Amino acid sequence: CLFRLCLWAMVDAEAEEDLAVAQEAEAGREFHFCPIRGLPILHGQRVRTLPGFHLLSLDAGKEALARGSYVAFGTQFPCQNLEYLHPDDKVFICPEDHKAFLNQMSMQYHRYIRHELEERKAERKRLRARAVERKARSEAHAAAQVQQRQQPRVQPRQQQQQQQQQQCSFYNTGMQQTSHRSRGNDCSNGRNACHYIGHAIPAAAGLTFAAAS
Repeated sequence: CLFRLCLWAMVDAEAEEDLAVAQEAEAGREFHFCPIRGLPILHGQRVRTLPGFHLLSLDAGKEALARGSYVAFGTQFPCQNLEYLHPDDKVFICPEDHKAFLNQMSMQYHRYIRHELEERKAERKRLRARAVERKARSEAHAAAQVQQRQQPRVQPRQQQQQQQQQQCSFYNTGMQQTSHRSRGNDCSNGRNACHYIGHAIPAAAGLTFAAAS
């Protein structure tokens, strides 16, 4: 009994392995779903749109050709012709834009040219833009440093000019004040002299008159 159980277990394991191997589809022969219908496409009813290169079912392809366009993957594409695929044809789908190719080399070349190379170009463009930005920043920083170094030399000159202006204004105001004071003193001295003369002349005249009498 134990031997039979072990034998049955080995047979079941081999059967499971055979089933797992049978379920693995060959590359390019996988079942695909129609992006318009949302249903699996039979190998004998596969069409490829031109110039979109998308894999559609036969009915969806005929409708797209009659309309002149179709909507797939959230985008509208033109449809000018259909390419009917043989049931034995292998199909390889680009994971980036969902375009169908009949051999893996064509799909890889398309993926490299249209996606990887474009990404590399965009990355190089971004790196160049960053280098230009860094260069501009470094130049601006260097100019700011030069300006900061020149400011201490310019400021003392400005301070000296301001001090000279202040001294000149102070000297002018002092001269004006002294001139006003001198004028005031002259006027007061003149008044005193006039007052003295006004009193002295009549007094002298009185004395002379008294002596004469």
